[in-house]
Amino acid sequence: MAVEEAVHKVVDEIRFGILSPEEIRKLSVAEIQTPDTYDEDGAPITAGLMDGRLGTLEPKQRCKTCGNTAIRCPG
Repeated sequence: MAVEEAVHKVVDEIRFGILSPEEIRKLSVAEIQTPDTYDEDGAPITAGLMDGRLGTLEPKQRCKTCGNTAIRCPG
């Protein structure tokens, strides 16, 4: 479905909460093990801050978790 064809709905209620450290770990897709972002060739470093499993910012790149491009990837 194209973004332009998306169904629009009115939100009646929204709730916010804080997740426990255990809940956060259960939802995690990657553990950040290095503060580095890109390697010498400009590719995102696995387990780094720009790990492809965390989402994508590049329009033609696909997220390694959801498979969507930047416009449809929740990150």
